[in-house]
This record gives sequence, structure tokens and C-alpha cells, in this order.
Amino acid sequence: MVVDEELLEKMAAAFIGTPYLSGGRSEKGTDCLGLVTVLLGNLGFEIPDPEEEVGWTEDRQDFIVAGLHKWVIPVKIPEPGDLVLFAKNSFGHLNHVGLVLGCGRFIHSTKMHGVVIHRLRQMPFHNRIRGYYRIREEMS
Repeated sequence: MVVDEELLEKMAAAFIGTPYLSGGRSEKGTDCLGLVTVLLGNLGFEIPDPEEEVGWTEDRQDFIVAGLHKWVIPVKIPEPGDLVLFAKNSFGHLNHVGLVLGCGRFIHSTKMHGVVIHRLRQMPFHNRIRGYYRIREEMS
């Protein structure tokens, strides 16, 4: 998957400060999965929205984020446009997703701060990373 890094950065910048909205899919409000789905869609990757397939509820968040595995392949070294999946703790289920940007950063949407950019090596995120994933070629 080759991503136009400059375009990704511009699209990501447009979402900075967007408030968190459970089930949201726009610059008016978005959750973590919505942000990733919209940004990748704008880059030309058609990933079905797992929330639409199963119906969103807070107690199904782990299942929905884990459902992304159908459309991705694991990678060891992340590149811009790759997904980064997180768990609540070292024993937890997947519950959060972000999109890798350049220079060791990622964009994501949090309940407390909305859409923000953090460093992949920044605490507490570094300890919660459960893997990096690239969109399958057939999804573009």
C-alpha cells in the first residue's frame, strides 16, 4: 500500500481538534475507528466500516476494532497510512486504533481530547500497542 504522505498529513491536519463522537464519521465529530475509516477512504482505500456490519454499542468496542483484521496484514515496521492497534492494558482486548503518520507519529481520536497526534513511543500509548497493520492491496 503506497500512501501519498503529504496528502495524508493535510487530511490529518484538517481533523485536529475535532471532538470525540461515538459512531461519528466527520470533521464535526468522530471516534477512533471513524477517523481511520474516513482518512483511509479519502486516500482511496475502501474498508468496510465494521461498526456498520455489527452495530455500534460501547460494550462491543473490542469486537469492532478487532474486526479490522479482515482487511489488513501485520507489518513489523509501520509506514504512513498503516493502522496501529491498541489494547487497554497488557492483558486487554483491542479497543483503540490510530493511523500512522510520518516521523514516528500517529493520529487518533480520544474521548478526553478528540482528534490529536501523538508519538508512537510516547507513554502511555507505547505500552498499549498490539501491532501495526497495512491495508490489503485488494482494498485499494
